[in-house]
Amino acid sequence: VWWFLWRIEEAEGQHTFETRGIRRLYLYLVAIVTLTMLAVGAARLMQEVLTAGYASAFSVQVVQPSGSGLWTEGIRTSLAVAVVSGGVWSAHWLRFASRDQDSDLRWAYLYVFAILGGAVTALAAAGVLVDRVLEWGLAAPGSEPAVEHFDVLPGVIASFSVGVAVWLYHWWTVQREAAGSKRQAVWA
Repeated sequence: VWWFLWRIEEAEGQHTFETRGIRRLYLYLVAIVTLTMLAVGAARLMQEVLTAGYASAFSVQVVQPSGSGLWTEGIRTSLAVAVVSGGVWSAHWLRFASRDQDSDLRWAYLYVFAILGGAVTALAAAGVLVDRVLEWGLAAPGSEPAVEHFDVLPGVIASFSVGVAVWLYHWWTVQREAAGSKRQAVWA
């Protein structure tokens, strides 16, 4: 139904400022929501894998409980969220919004949401890491085992990685589009 209505609307075209505005609002709201879901799904997936690795590397558990392993409910859910939202985001951002480079909503999405959001996510994760290291360094010796104190590392690494990836991709997009507009201005 969505595809059918999208094709009808695309065939009719956006002849007025209002119809173009509604289409743009739809495109960028969907891009924001699905990019958020993609980032959360990818970060959660990475965190689940890193947590399993952290637990196996530093755990002294001799017997592994039944039903444990890498293919857990959290892994399956995170993977499903990342794959589905990644598909919807890429369709809306990479295909539908790719021809809409003169939109203010596009620049708001790029700068305010994606670039700033990715940078804030990465900086917040780095802040948590610095906090944990300083807290560990300034704590009384033997107050808490290092394995327990640094058990947040998988989440920090996942959040930092996804934040940097979102920031870098969208920064690269801005740079590419800015270079293209400079070339167009020279030829105009």
